[in-house]
Amino acid sequence: MAGTTSEDIHQYYKLSKVSIVANFHCIKLIIHIPLKSVDHSFTAYKIIIFPERISTDKFAQYAIDYPYLAVQVSQHGYIHFTEKDYSKCVTSSFRVCPLDSAIFNTQRLTCAASLFFQIPNHQQLCKRNLLFDYQQSTMIRHRNVWIYHFPTP
Repeated sequence: MAGTTSEDIHQYYKLSKVSIVANFHCIKLIIHIPLKSVDHSFTAYKIIIFPERISTDKFAQYAIDYPYLAVQVSQHGYIHFTEKDYSKCVTSSFRVCPLDSAIFNTQRLTCAASLFFQIPNHQQLCKRNLLFDYQQSTMIRHRNVWIYHFPTP
């Protein structure tokens, strides 16, 4: 997000959104300005889940509802994003996302958060899909990084 100094005010002209609501008696101007403070800066992560071997011929894969997780810089809170939510983010020299959902405290874990924070024994929050005879190699491109997963070494 843009900084909070007067030198950065020009960034808010690009990021702000203005709406006008009118009726017979009045006109209302609604200005949406993204604000930034240290407590409200988040880092967004795309969640990529690979199958995990549970026996010689069986794999399991965690099922998540939200493919993006934004974690507060202080790691005291996090937000879930769907693909549609993430597409609403505005990109200039940085990414600004509208906050349309709740900020969860890290004391209240969800499946994605428990996987991200690697909390022991909290994976029971997640649904898992059982895969039999899984042999498919996976290659995913995330920006300029390629991630590989091979079920057998």
